[in-house]
Amino acid sequence: MGKSQNTVDDLRAILDPGGYQKAAKQGIVQLKAQLAQLFFDLDLARESPEMSEEQRQVVVDRTESLIRDAAWRIGRAEQMLVEATGDRRNGD
Repeated sequence: MGKSQNTVDDLRAILDPGGYQKAAKQGIVQLKAQLAQLFFDLDLARESPEMSEEQRQVVVDRTESLIRDAAWRIGRAEQMLVEATGDRRNGD
């Protein structure tokens, strides 16, 4: 693989600010959908008769960790959008 002539920051600089903001808003929507799916998966894992208690605890612990990470990502993405636009309403 050859070395790229442009850095990531060089490439970011060519983005249309409106395009970045639109992508950020779409990303937030996707993260919220992912968070909802994780809660659904957590509820099912807690009830699944197909897992031993030990297996269930591993799955529940991992899913709870993913939930906390998704929530952090949503908060950070909303913060980044506010920083990019100066408008707190853009994260909604």
